[in-house]
Amino acid sequence: MKVVVDKSERLQKAPLALLGSMRLTERLLRPRGLEFIDLDSISPEIPDCQPFLEEIARANLIPGIPATSQDIASLKESLAKYYSEIYGRPVNPLKDITLTPGGRMAVVLLCLGIINPNDIVAHPDPGLPMYRLGAILAGGAPQAYTLLEKNEYLPNLESLTDKPLKNIKLLFLNYPHNPTGAEADLYFYRDLMARLRKFNILIALDCPYAGQSEPPIEMPLQLRRGSDYFIELHSFGFPYGLDGLGFAIGHPGAISVLAQAADVCGFHPSSAQVRYAQI
Repeated sequence: MKVVVDKSERLQKAPLALLGSMRLTERLLRPRGLEFIDLDSISPEIPDCQPFLEEIARANLIPGIPATSQDIASLKESLAKYYSEIYGRPVNPLKDITLTPGGRMAVVLLCLGIINPNDIVAHPDPGLPMYRLGAILAGGAPQAYTLLEKNEYLPNLESLTDKPLKNIKLLFLNYPHNPTGAEADLYFYRDLMARLRKFNILIALDCPYAGQSEPPIEMPLQLRRGSDYFIELHSFGFPYGLDGLGFAIGHPGAISVLAQAADVCGFHPSSAQVRYAQI
């Protein structure tokens, strides 16, 4: 008798990938020779990447070779120095920073690391489906909060905190926001921190586009004691065209859990990725 393989309940509940429902339309359009713009495929534009490529070539780096612990430590030290200047306070490269696969994998790994069955993960609507995906794969319960134009696409903190918060374990923010481009300021982050101070809720700011903002956007870790409540998820992909590598910075406990989740899932950056990021 042939084995019947059914999808798990978690996979059945998982949302489609970004614009996943449009793939059928894509398959219908291609044979007809009709042109279309695929908004799911974004290739970051780098003004001049040749110096980076030449530096990597001079280092004789072979793609796929894992980075050494010394290379990883050096990159984390460089990041700590850079963000210490931005935040106006010391950043510990050992306790406050970890490298991640970036993008949706960083979100999923964070959820796998801290979410237990029935823990609530609050996420923005509109927003990317990966926040729901991470919650579902970790066995948690995704709960959307609405972003409205009249509120400049910021959460309504009064309505957010009006509901029972004891079961919320993780709150995702995304600024600069995809798809609206809205940004949050220190006043918002300070108010949010004050309102959630009595609750054991980790606030995760997904900010892969932060490196492209001019002038630089305000970040929650610039706040005094911001690292007691926030973790920031950054990417080397969108700002620098380095796919598959990102980093997290902030709450030491969350950083430790995220690092362990990434390690047990087999994430290890290549020497070429780390060298490129360091440049």
